[in-house]
Amino acid sequence: MELAGRVALVTGGAGGIGSAVISILARSGISGVAIHYRKSSKAAAALAADMDRLGIKAVALQADVSRRSKR
Repeated sequence: MELAGRVALVTGGAGGIGSAVISILARSGISGVAIHYRKSSKAAAALAADMDRLGIKAVALQADVSRRSKR
């Protein structure tokens, strides 16, 4: 799958499956990725740094997406 120039948001990106998905997306040509994490800030930051070294713009975003807001 060719994803050149696309940007991805991967929920749970700092975990095992999420980081594997990001690696596959990186090999498919994405130009940027938002790495969602809930608690694993160090893992998410390390993965973002890895993506940056590959020339892929990356940002790690903390959020709890397990529940809908009560607003």
